[in-house]
Amino acid sequence: MLSALARTRTALALVLAAASIAACSDDDPGGSSADVSVDASSDASVGDTSEDVAADTEEDADDASADADPDASDTALDVAVDATPDVTPDVTPDVIPDGGEDSGGDVAPDVGPVECQVVRIDGDWDVDYADDVSIAFRAALEPSPTGFQDELVLLFERYTPGPDVGVWDLSTEPDNNFGTCAHCVFVRGPNAALALFAESGTLETLDDPYQRTLNATGTSLRLIEVEVDGETRTSTPIPGGHCIEIVDFSAQGRFPAPGWTCDPSQYNDGASCECTCGTYDPDCDPDYGACFPLDPLCEPEPAHPISDCEPDEVCGTDVEARAPTCQEACDWLERDPCDEGVCAASFGATDADVCFTGDAQVADVELDEFCGDTTYQQVCAVDDAGFAMGFCDYEGMCASICDSDDDCLTEGDTCQWFIGPEGLGFCGTFPEDED
Repeated sequence: MLSALARTRTALALVLAAASIAACSDDDPGGSSADVSVDASSDASVGDTSEDVAADTEEDADDASADADPDASDTALDVAVDATPDVTPDVTPDVIPDGGEDSGGDVAPDVGPVECQVVRIDGDWDVDYADDVSIAFRAALEPSPTGFQDELVLLFERYTPGPDVGVWDLSTEPDNNFGTCAHCVFVRGPNAALALFAESGTLETLDDPYQRTLNATGTSLRLIEVEVDGETRTSTPIPGGHCIEIVDFSAQGRFPAPGWTCDPSQYNDGASCECTCGTYDPDCDPDYGACFPLDPLCEPEPAHPISDCEPDEVCGTDVEARAPTCQEACDWLERDPCDEGVCAASFGATDADVCFTGDAQVADVELDEFCGDTTYQQVCAVDDAGFAMGFCDYEGMCASICDSDDDCLTEGDTCQWFIGPEGLGFCGTFPEDED
């Protein structure tokens, strides 16, 4: 899993680097220009001395004029300069008109809190990225964050087994840094080294996102500008950088893998297994909805009924077409054969024993013979009744199927369970079995 996660982060970095946009113009309504105008409306400051008095300039004359009506001047300045939220606070100190006297007012630079640009979700959600250990969803933002891309991304990284359902405080570890987050909320920057990343807020998931189902809410989300390390993805806040606040939202959708041919609403609907829709439906796997694959402590949910196969069929896989298909079921232990094909004991591809047809998954060799070079998982040593008594192991050799160590006659071999630690397996050795 760790190597897969490393590949995920490398791929994500490439996605971040590939997506870039032009920096926004000075008159962008998002307010990215620093507010550095002189606060001409304030009076002379208490405690100022004669050294504080500046030389006559056109700016002094404007300030002197402003003193005649401080309130009106403030109003005009606010309209002209502060019509949009400041990104960088005012840092220019007040200037006292030439010849003026201290009569009260500011004595320090105007460094009020940075105001964030307010944005909202504007558009449908879609899958941004997915692999075996992570999945990301994206949706458009309106208005576009100044100087950044116009999509919010919800990235889920799998660090623990089980469905990823709960309420997540994004201001706390591990979700408060891009390098460690399991629930990452961000906006891509103009390059891979910059992003807007969640500083605070709450993300709640009601369905497991790893089933390609999004049912989530975002509350009080505030994202700040960060610098992103290209190797570790660690994020470091940029003082005075841009920030956005996202209007609370609710996001729903089902996103079948590419190749799905049925209505998207049928995908992972919790009602029935759709076996002939072009790609895999999680409803066809009784373990998927409740359990991380091969988690021995998880109690699987009952299998959903199959909507489009015959009563004596199960939903299996056409390995050559790389798609789910209805397959005739058999019973290897009870010696209930297939009407057509070879009865193969279940090795995890389905919940039941199934009938293989064709040469892709059946090797015409006997025990201890080489199965041949193939990209498909094969069975072998087919007896006269049509049952595969062997399984092509990790070295491509035809190994005997077993249900205990006593079935393994070669010294040093043990029964390696397909789905353990019980049921059927094949005779062989794993590296951990060797001294």
